[in-house]
Amino acid sequence: MKKLIALLAAIAIIGSISAQSKTAYLDLYQRGGAQHLRTTLMFNKKTIYLGKKNLGEVLNMLAESGWEIDKTLNIRRVCWFWPFTRHKFHLVLKKEYQAGENPFAQIQTNVIKSLKQGKTSMQESYSNQENVTVQENVTVIKNSAFYRKIDLKEIHIPNSIVKIGRFAFALCLNLKAIYCEPLTPPELGFGAFDGIPKGFKIYVPRAAEKAYKVADGWKKYANQIVGYDF
Repeated sequence: MKKLIALLAAIAIIGSISAQSKTAYLDLYQRGGAQHLRTTLMFNKKTIYLGKKNLGEVLNMLAESGWEIDKTLNIRRVCWFWPFTRHKFHLVLKKEYQAGENPFAQIQTNVIKSLKQGKTSMQESYSNQENVTVQENVTVIKNSAFYRKIDLKEIHIPNSIVKIGRFAFALCLNLKAIYCEPLTPPELGFGAFDGIPKGFKIYVPRAAEKAYKVADGWKKYANQIVGYDF
């Protein structure tokens, strides 16, 4: 009899603990092209737009607060003509929590604050500018940093740059002049200047003009490269 009572008591305790454990769900939506996508969180009947973010960046921040992927409802990549690839993601994340806790508390404070006030893409930093001068302390222009930035007409790349990523300036339809100061040609990613209308010029140090015209990646744009006195 005592064993039966003990067993029933244990079952009751386990049931009580289980009853207190709940699961919260969070919807993550992303859409757009290139590396950074328009990102929206939906939770607790609230919609929060985070701006253009990398999917991995958002998932890492949420994982630190205990969220994990539960379902992938929609992943779609439409490529009309590469690199014109469009993405559409809808992921559902879940988190276990106890009764009385607010599972969304850290999202409302730490996560959203970090994502909104943290590092933005270079394109966002220089949004709506026709003439852009990249800061001297920057060493890398990331992949798709200025991708399809149609208002950009002139870009100044400082001597500190050692790498320009893939499609960094692709489809900048109004870009006319690129002033590139490094004496040593920076590493140039695939398609960095693809899709820019003919007639744009890449101004490089006069002493390094030949080096640029034969450097990997740069030689594709040899006809656009012009020696310049900085």
